[in-house]
Amino acid sequence: MPIRVFKVSIRKNPFIGAYVALHNNRALVSPVVTQSFKKNLMEILGVEYVASSTVGLVYSVNVMVAMNSNGIVLPKTTSEEELKEISKLGIPKFVVQSKILAWGNLVVANDKGCIISEYVPDEEASKIADFLGVDWLKISVGNYRSIGPFFAVSNEFGLASNLVKPETLEKVTEVLKIKIIPTTLNGGEMLVKLGALVHDKAILVGKRTSGAELLNISSLN
Repeated sequence: MPIRVFKVSIRKNPFIGAYVALHNNRALVSPVVTQSFKKNLMEILGVEYVASSTVGLVYSVNVMVAMNSNGIVLPKTTSEEELKEISKLGIPKFVVQSKILAWGNLVVANDKGCIISEYVPDEEASKIADFLGVDWLKISVGNYRSIGPFFAVSNEFGLASNLVKPETLEKVTEVLKIKIIPTTLNGGEMLVKLGALVHDKAILVGKRTSGAELLNISSLN
């Protein structure tokens, strides 16, 4: 079935990917996310388990966590109250005791593999991949420490920033075992993770995404 693409926003903000960490039927949403947007997650994407919380008091939750069906990776700054709410997702939690906090910026995962920033020490990278139950590969994108903002993926599809070199994208495709296309979103935004929520059933993109960008995304079919 062709992948469906929907243009949406959160309180008129097109950077929807900052405020929702999504995988399959589970979503961790920031407290700023509206009930109507949660309804979109449930009705369009089939999300069943929703937790509403900050992570370490940060509202941009997708920057702070990495997740797949096997669990969610969290920073040591996550409070007990936040952990209690996140438990509603019904998956194991791994609170990493590290000076690194923004795991969503440094780890991109699905149920088939994960890519990890070269900035992360090997010992921590290995522990995270073991917890998520997948093979892993370290990569870099330009001179950036972060890699997470340049990708938005599910178990079937993926979007990558135009800043990702073709040879790097080929490696990522092999590890995650999905089809990935390079694109921009929201009228030229390179950080695709901030502008999209990619799910096996559909892709949600920010309201400012242009017709040309939508046409490019449709090439995933």
